[in-house]
Amino acid sequence: MNLTWLAGGIFLITYALIVTERVHRTVAALLGGFAMVLLGVVHQEDAFHAIDWNVIFLLAGMMAIANILR
Repeated sequence: MNLTWLAGGIFLITYALIVTERVHRTVAALLGGFAMVLLGVVHQEDAFHAIDWNVIFLLAGMMAIANILR
């Protein structure tokens, strides 16, 4: 099977899960990402390098500050 069709199918299934709200959108996005890696559409190293750690740490810091200010 062509990886483009596989990626498109995973995307559509993930999007359908988000639109129908069968599962929380975060869970749907994670499942779609895991499916891409497990089925070989995206290599694990490429997925890891695509993470913007600056944004992750910024969000974590903002959540900590917001929690302190409560």
